Amino acid sequence: MEIGVEASAAGLPGRGLRRDSAAAAVRRAGSLHERWPAMAAFALLLVTIESIRVWSSGGDSGAGDSLPWRAHWLAIELSTLGAGAVAGPVLAERAGWQGWRHLALTAASTFGAVGIGAAIVHGLFAADLELAARQAGFASGDALLARGWWFFTMGGLLFGSFAGSRDRVLAAIRAAQATELECNRIQRTSIDLQLQALEAQLEPPLLFGVLDEIESLYGTDPQAAERLQDDLIAYLRAALPRTPARSCTLADEAALVEACLRILPQARTRRVGVDIRLPEPLGRHPFPPMVLLPLARDAVAAQATAILVIGAPGRRPGGTPMVEVTMVAVGVARVPGWTPQRVAALQRTLTDLFGTVAALEIKPLAKGAAAVLTCPAAGSPDTEISGSDLGVRAGISGSEQQFAHPRSAFGRQADS
Repeated sequence: MEIGVEASAAGLPGRGLRRDSAAAAVRRAGSLHERWPAMAAFALLLVTIESIRVWSSGGDSGAGDSLPWRAHWLAIELSTLGAGAVAGPVLAERAGWQGWRHLALTAASTFGAVGIGAAIVHGLFAADLELAARQAGFASGDALLARGWWFFTMGGLLFGSFAGSRDRVLAAIRAAQATELECNRIQRTSIDLQLQALEAQLEPPLLFGVLDEIESLYGTDPQAAERLQDDLIAYLRAALPRTPARSCTLADEAALVEACLRILPQARTRRVGVDIRLPEPLGRHPFPPMVLLPLARDAVAAQATAILVIGAPGRRPGGTPMVEVTMVAVGVARVPGWTPQRVAALQRTLTDLFGTVAALEIKPLAKGAAAVLTCPAAGSPDTEISGSDLGVRAGISGSEQQFAHPRSAFGRQADS
């Protein structure tokens, strides 16, 4: 019995969990440790282009024409300007921005990082800069430095744009895959919970015990065996899941309680009476499964002599139409099974369907204990739940009209 209740109370993960999974996939796709192949390829491309330019420039003999000096100058450029061209896009990606803000941050960070490299060259390698400028045919070292600044900045900006777009494509793919996997997991979880709830509602040990009893009764009392068999069939019909087109109603749950207590050995041995008093319009009210039945089972275990299920319309102080369902365990001052944990689990189940306005309270009465479930009524006050409408449409007898005021009427019914 606990399985169905806890499964209903736990609920299923929703869109928020899928959104978190997608966001996690985006973060994984944007992590730097997965970007090193693209960064290495970009660095290799810069080295190749700048090596070709340095080695192909000039032609006059002199200090700047030697291969060692060209390699020395190439190392200076790549360790300052080239490093800035790689560092700028990396810093922009670490910020995690998207769209035009990502592009603007990439341009600014790349321009600044290459600028820092140019300042280092201008301050620490001024002589090498002038020599490289003459060798490359520039009027001054500043002109060569400006050209390097522009080249490496544009290269870094192009690399940042490419890497950002590529990462976002990968992120979208991974997010879709993660969402699909999460949806499959949710479907499996939903099926498992449905099977657990069905198992808890049908209670295989109870079914097999009743079947064994029917088999033994056929040898001694065939008529009693047939009556018990009919009761078992009625219980199975009430317990089997409803079709998706028809939601579970209060009348369905009340019928399940009555059918279960007719085959429950404890209830049959002590001849526990079951009295369902639900006006027809209230019986059609949506109601979550596995709420009334656990309460009834606990009441039977507490040695109750009768179980009353009474439904009545009511209103909140603000005027909101409500439905009040009261289950009375007649003959016991308290029901040990109605623990705070049980009440909290059933309260969560009611909240999942009706919201925070639904409530479950345990109340003592003169001749028994009562569990009072309150939930908002479906429909407008003038159609389904008004007292006059109940009397006209459902043909409520005079003795049942007193439930228009459920609290005072309930006391009279419990005492009768």
